[in-house]
Amino acid sequence: MTTAPLPSATALTRAQYDGWACVLCRAPIQTGGVLVGRAVGAIGVHDLSVDVYACGGCARGRRERGDRS
Repeated sequence: MTTAPLPSATALTRAQYDGWACVLCRAPIQTGGVLVGRAVGAIGVHDLSVDVYACGGCARGRRERGDRS
């Protein structure tokens, strides 16, 4: 099975980068965010990689499709 790619760390919104919004649909995450992987990115020598979270609905959809991060 193929993995749906996560966006790069440099393409995330501030809310997605900080874990306040779903990395997949941008919906606000109030409670129950699910770790779905690590967005990788850098600007020059500065590593901006960060763990990213999804809302319950998007995380369920990734699991059903067999996506892994």
